[in-house]
Amino acid sequence: MINFKKIIIALLIISGTSFCSAAQISFQVVQHDESAKDVTEQSYIIEDSLLTGFFENGYIVTNSPASVASTSGDDLKLFNTGIGEASQGYSDFFVQIRLYYGKANSPSANYSELQKVEWEAVNTKNGNKIATDSIKDLSVGIKEKDLKKVSSDLILEIFNALKTKK
Repeated sequence: MINFKKIIIALLIISGTSFCSAAQISFQVVQHDESAKDVTEQSYIIEDSLLTGFFENGYIVTNSPASVASTSGDDLKLFNTGIGEASQGYSDFFVQIRLYYGKANSPSANYSELQKVEWEAVNTKNGNKIATDSIKDLSVGIKEKDLKKVSSDLILEIFNALKTKK
């Protein structure tokens, strides 16, 4: 009788876990900022917010290292590397986020502000592009709380695009 109970419990556990699954998404943040040679704290705040936001929405989240680029050719090279890593890591989706910074509007400012965000999402299983979009004309003087607002808007846009393609 004990063996029969163990077999039933094992079968229930195995069948129960087969119904549990989560989509895996891989992100890559690419920074465009002529005044910075390294990835800035602003870009890391956005990256962290994206990873946390999707994790909290039930995704398994991975990322490629945030990178600095200066041309669209750099973007394409990083995109191809990132989608390859995402595919090898069995991610379902790959999303490249491009952050464009420009000199702050204040004449005495010696720092850059986020001016535009572009993103592209791809299904890694078949290579089909899911969506490409951008957030332009961001408010002047972006602070950390504003970066988190931009991130939450970005999360919502990407989440909605992925939801329609599942």
